[in-house]
Amino acid sequence: MLNGGHFRFIPIPRKRAFGLAESVGLPKAKAQEVIDNRTFSDAVDQDWELSRQKGVNDVPTFFLGLDRLVGAQPYEVLDKMVARYTA
Repeated sequence: MLNGGHFRFIPIPRKRAFGLAESVGLPKAKAQEVIDNRTFSDAVDQDWELSRQKGVNDVPTFFLGLDRLVGAQPYEVLDKMVARYTA
């Protein structure tokens, strides 16, 4: 969530997190283990730092080559961006 040009973490209730995990096939016990042990905290922290370095203030933000596309976009816009680099 954006707050004055900076991201801030908005936690979701544990029960909801486990429900989301189960909805994509991850067992609740495994989800609980990952959350309790903060298994991916280093990777997440690195992603946050990279987003700050790149000046990412909105989600989604797409980078391709030297181009940046900010915000939700129609498929055609994304397709045109990709076509510039794959043609």
